[in-house]
Amino acid sequence: MESRWRILAYTSILLSAALLVTPKVLPICRDLMITQSSSVVPMRCHYAYQAEFLVSLLALLISGSLLVVKGLEGRRITSLFLVFSGFLVFFIPQKWLIGICGNTAMDCHHTIHWMYGWAGLLILNGFTLTWLAGKNDAYAGDSMVEASS
Repeated sequence: MESRWRILAYTSILLSAALLVTPKVLPICRDLMITQSSSVVPMRCHYAYQAEFLVSLLALLISGSLLVVKGLEGRRITSLFLVFSGFLVFFIPQKWLIGICGNTAMDCHHTIHWMYGWAGLLILNGFTLTWLAGKNDAYAGDSMVEASS
C-alpha cells in the first residue's frame, strides 16, 4: 500500500510539473489586442495561462504534500484537492470563465490539448489516490472489528 501511494504521489508531482512547464515550453499567443481606447492589452489566453500557472503551482504543492500527510482522512482530502485542481485546469479555458482565443489557428489552441491531457491524468491519479486511501481505511476498519472480537 505504502509503495503504491509513493509511486502515485510522485506521478502526481510529475504531472503537476508538466502542467506548470507546458505553457512555458509550448507557445501560447503572444499577440496583443488594441482596444477601442487605443490601449494595447494581452489577449484572453494570456490571462487564462497565468491562471493555469497558479493552479498548476497549487497542484504541485498539493502533490508534494501527499508524501508528507500520513493520516488516511488527510490523504483522502488531499487527493480530492488534487482532483479539484485538475478540474480547475479544465474549466479555466472555457468561455464562461476566462477563455482563450476564438481563432482555432492560434497557438493557444494547440497548447490547451496538452494541458487537458495532463489535467485528465492528474484527475485520474487523484481519484486513484482517493480510492487507495479509502481502501486502506476499509482494511483498517476490518482489523479494528477483529481486534474487538
